[in-house]
Amino acid sequence: MKNDVSKKKKTSREKRVLIASLCIAAAVMAGSTFAWFTSKDEVTNRLSANASYNVSVTEDFTPPEDWVPGQTIKKEAAAINTGNVDAFVRMWLTGDMKLVKGDAGVVYTTFATTTLSNVTEAPYTTLKLTKKDASDNYYRVLDDDERKALQSGELAYAGAAYNYTTNQSESGTDYGDKTAYTTGQGAVKLVDSDTFTPSAAGLFIFRRNYDLVAGTGNVDPATAQFSGYYYDGTNYYALKTANDSTVSGGVANKGKNVYISELAGKSGAAFDTALATVKVYTAKENTLANDELTWTYNVPTTTAPSPFGTTNPYFAVSQTGGSDTLKINIELDNIGDDTADKWQKIGTGTTFYYTDDVESGEKTKILVKNVQLDSGTTQEDFLAFDFDLNVNLESIQVTKDNAGNETADSVKSGWAATTESAAIGASGSATAAADLAKVTWTATT
Repeated sequence: MKNDVSKKKKTSREKRVLIASLCIAAAVMAGSTFAWFTSKDEVTNRLSANASYNVSVTEDFTPPEDWVPGQTIKKEAAAINTGNVDAFVRMWLTGDMKLVKGDAGVVYTTFATTTLSNVTEAPYTTLKLTKKDASDNYYRVLDDDERKALQSGELAYAGAAYNYTTNQSESGTDYGDKTAYTTGQGAVKLVDSDTFTPSAAGLFIFRRNYDLVAGTGNVDPATAQFSGYYYDGTNYYALKTANDSTVSGGVANKGKNVYISELAGKSGAAFDTALATVKVYTAKENTLANDELTWTYNVPTTTAPSPFGTTNPYFAVSQTGGSDTLKINIELDNIGDDTADKWQKIGTGTTFYYTDDVESGEKTKILVKNVQLDSGTTQEDFLAFDFDLNVNLESIQVTKDNAGNETADSVKSGWAATTESAAIGASGSATAAADLAKVTWTATT
């Protein structure tokens, strides 16, 4: 009886364990089923590209410190593609100039009442043009050595008091021998340039390098040379000759402004009249933009070569409308018509197109080769000048199809003007160069 009860209990316990196991198994199965349905996988495929477009001007150029007429300086300019996108390029030249040169001068009586202002910026201090007036006239200030050089010889006119000692003390105004050039009369004094010093503002004139009239011992006024300065109480200012190219006594006045030719051959009242016309030297600065410069395109020949001694085309750049001989020559290279890897001139301006595409890592042939200050440039053409030669570049990418071939769409649309298209071909398309032929040129209005 007892054993029967134990079997019943065991059976009941086993059933409970079995049920529990089934429940756990069901729970595990349910959880596995849930996890399987919610699991997922994700794969990301990223495709990348980087377009680097960079076309620029490259050059080999060292500016000269003191450019002299006839001197040729190497200036090689080309285009280079440092990106990874092929491009077509065009380049053109422009420039501007800052020119400082001698001007008309200001009569010394007017200068005496002129208000001056200081100027310190280069190149005026280098040229000793340290003062200017309301009309933008610059005046040349003499240093002490220049003053002493100009006052060597005989004192011909003193428009103010001065300090000077020979064997007696002398001072006064209007000193000299204005009536003595032909008569030999007057108290002409040979001055010591190291000790003569003006003590008041005024004009001072000195006479030197003259001949005597044969048989008389009198000064021949036609041969007399004069120099001098205007003293304003602080500075000594250079005087202007009547003509910078005048030759006095066999010495060219070009650029020196030392000899006062207005006084040559004058005496007495005529000297006074001429004296009233003596001018203080002035210089003017003129800034010339590109449209104020004339760019003349020249194609030399073997019988008439360029100033560079070659048959390369070149530009001669000069001041528009000016009679000055200041001229800058720019030698070009690799100029062709529609030959590949050449620069083709378009129209009447300074624009050139490269007749091939410039691929990644490539550099075009040079366009600009040398620059030169023309040998005909003279000293009176300038005191100083700065010429900025600008080599401009514009590029446009070459489009390609999926096979890597350049497409025939209008890549250069907008570049070509009617005259440019006509210069390339009547159809308005470039047809000769292999690569350029793939680009359609469209005339624009």
